[in-house]
Amino acid sequence: MNKFFIVSFLSLGIILTSCGNSEEKENSSPAAGVKFDNEKDEMSYFYGTTRVENLKNAQFYGELNKEMLIKGFKESITIDSNTVKTMNAQISKLIGDKGQDFNASFVDSGSFYLGKFDKYMLTVQLKEFGLEDFFNSKMVENGFADAIKGKSGISEGKKTELRQKVSEMIGKVYVEKQMKDGVSFLENNKKNPKVKVTATGLQYEVMKEGKGPKPNATSRVKVHYHGTTPQGEVFDSSVKRGEPATFGLNQVIAGWTEGLQLMSVGSKYKFYVPQELAYGANPQPGSAIKPYMPLVFEVELLAIEK
Repeated sequence: MNKFFIVSFLSLGIILTSCGNSEEKENSSPAAGVKFDNEKDEMSYFYGTTRVENLKNAQFYGELNKEMLIKGFKESITIDSNTVKTMNAQISKLIGDKGQDFNASFVDSGSFYLGKFDKYMLTVQLKEFGLEDFFNSKMVENGFADAIKGKSGISEGKKTELRQKVSEMIGKVYVEKQMKDGVSFLENNKKNPKVKVTATGLQYEVMKEGKGPKPNATSRVKVHYHGTTPQGEVFDSSVKRGEPATFGLNQVIAGWTEGLQLMSVGSKYKFYVPQELAYGANPQPGSAIKPYMPLVFEVELLAIEK
């Protein structure tokens, strides 16, 4: 089974954008023994319940073994390719390669691995976003189990309150991590003797120095460029498209407006753009750029058009 199909099927986003919107209403009776010693436990329990919402929307949810789902979710997880391969194979036996051929013969094992996959995705997401210590894992598991059984005991009003609180706190932790990672990347990059730093914090490396004129802040320029994340993932590249780009320097991110004015026609520079000179909290929709991420560009100035 294609692992991307499973992700799409479970819709496992880390930020709570749609939790609690399922039309199915769970039993309001509280599960026996549910107590919260602190706010972290309560939010963890609530977040565990939200993991079940999209799973319940699957057309074959009623056919699953609920106890095996819970058992799988409580299973310890190893994050590696072999684990993913095993889970994909087992879930494929239950619902087919395209998720349309439910096979009741594999209900127990398939249910177990669906629960385990959800736990795997949660673990991966928390690690990626720097949130490993944000939740109490046992309380997340308890919330998941009680929601499967229909007995989370959280009122609709409380759900709304907790949803907002968890979203805000996750967002805060995420932003802090993104900004910390970005600063760390740029600080380490400054140690490269080839890298120069401007007063604004823009970093650049001269790959080739041209001899032509330099543009000003309102010039229209023709360039070839190749943009990547700090991890090297390409998000935009005129080089790959095989066609140079033309634009005004007052129409682009601040890092480009400043950086291109350092270049003479014929030059090729590598820019390391701090997030505040790039897209900040508002990256391009659908791209590999995350909020508060510094960006890396190789830029060749081909011409000044006016």
